[in-house]
Amino acid sequence: MNDSILFSVGLQLTDSEIGRVDWNDNLTKVYFEKGTKYISYGYYKGNSAPRIRYYPERQEVTVEVSIPTFLYGSNIYDYQPSDAKWFITSLTDYLSDALKIDRTRLDLIGQGKVKRLDVYRHFRAANSLMCYIDYFKKQRIPQYTCDEKYDGNAVYWIAQTRKIKIYIKIAHMKYLMAKGKMFFTEQEFRLMKDILKLEVTLSSDDLDKLHPNRNLFEILTSPKIDHFISRDAHRIGLFDNINVYSKTKLIDQIHRQDDGVLTKSDKQKAIHMLEIYNTYGLDEVNEHYSSSVLVKLKQKLRAIGLNQFAYSTTDLPQLQPTLIRKDRAVSDLLISEINKYRINACEFIALLPVTASNSSNMNLMIHNDGELRLSSTDTVRTMQNDSLTRIMFRKYKHIIC
Repeated sequence: MNDSILFSVGLQLTDSEIGRVDWNDNLTKVYFEKGTKYISYGYYKGNSAPRIRYYPERQEVTVEVSIPTFLYGSNIYDYQPSDAKWFITSLTDYLSDALKIDRTRLDLIGQGKVKRLDVYRHFRAANSLMCYIDYFKKQRIPQYTCDEKYDGNAVYWIAQTRKIKIYIKIAHMKYLMAKGKMFFTEQEFRLMKDILKLEVTLSSDDLDKLHPNRNLFEILTSPKIDHFISRDAHRIGLFDNINVYSKTKLIDQIHRQDDGVLTKSDKQKAIHMLEIYNTYGLDEVNEHYSSSVLVKLKQKLRAIGLNQFAYSTTDLPQLQPTLIRKDRAVSDLLISEINKYRINACEFIALLPVTASNSSNMNLMIHNDGELRLSSTDTVRTMQNDSLTRIMFRKYKHIIC
């Protein structure tokens, strides 16, 4: 599956056209090539929006975007190669609006050159998320450095031109929300509660193997993507047999301790902590217990020989990939509904299935009473379809205005 992508495509803008674009002043950059000073302009209007950069002297525009987020409203959904044309069409419309030029001048986007690509696969881990993560923390790959991220909920392997990472998806979602970068609903958290995400940043050699010219459309539809995901899954031992402590063994070891070593309260807290740790990860443990209580509890557990807190209710099976898809037809239905009632808005992304949003940057939301309200107008209408439960806006006024 394709995730974030960076590509370039030729484009010539006149000085007057450059002046009409609402560039971000803080993204204007000065750089040097062969001793000559140049300037480039940046356009970026939100955490999930495409990042656009224009280089006048190269007559080139670069675009960096998360494909699933752009198409489906969230990166929890799996990109489908069959949506490649939809992606290119939608992105062409977005760039046309952002750069204030006719979309026919962007007809060659599909032939753009890919400069970077992150690919991924979701794996369902049942109630053993941390058991797998603790296993991956011990895996080493020659010529890669290994590191932990997100409070121990993620493992990174980094080489000079390639990066592999696997992490607990809900831990990453919480991190993004805490940083104000994305919004997720409770239902989306439930959907991802037992998911591990394997993500790979492909090297230049990998991109060349996908297509000799790194053609955007050809790479977006390439069946070779699965090969690179499988290759790096084997590198980190994802398909190996994983030996871990059993849940029964850990709990029996805790119960066997005398009260002088572990009090009844200590035992209850330890078992509760282990269950939360293995089911939801370290973030959830930190929400239930203060750092001082956790430090003391971990010290007592290590004193009785429990240095590993991950367990499995059964022998860990091999992780199996899973697809989390969003039906494009529902998004198309939403566009139809918006057009039908002529809602006066200039941007949107449909997210479902979700609940009423409390995100402060949304102009349009469905409230708990089921009514759709625009903050900028008096337009009010009740949506009868339960699946159409939240709308978020982006610059798509060419579609719905």
